[in-house]
Amino acid sequence: AVIEQRVADKVKLNAADIEIKNLPEGKKVTFDKETYEIEISTFKSKMGNVSAVSFQPYIDVKDMEDKKSGKVLIHLINPDGVTVSNTISAEIEIE
Repeated sequence: AVIEQRVADKVKLNAADIEIKNLPEGKKVTFDKETYEIEISTFKSKMGNVSAVSFQPYIDVKDMEDKKSGKVLIHLINPDGVTVSNTISAEIEIE
């Protein structure tokens, strides 16, 4: 058996790469920041294969009901062997 070291790092997610689910047609979302940072840990050999799009980030605006702005959780899908240490949210505005 090989024991491999886990390493920690930070990955920046671009707002432009965040999928927006349940957005009414003709509307658009504006984020409060251009980038968001997640803290991850994974095996050293996998670190080079991890990028922001690996996490398939998305927000779901369905729960905002009729609000025009508010804070939403940025959901992530963790790739195999990768752990995210923090949760991130964004202030958004729907226009």
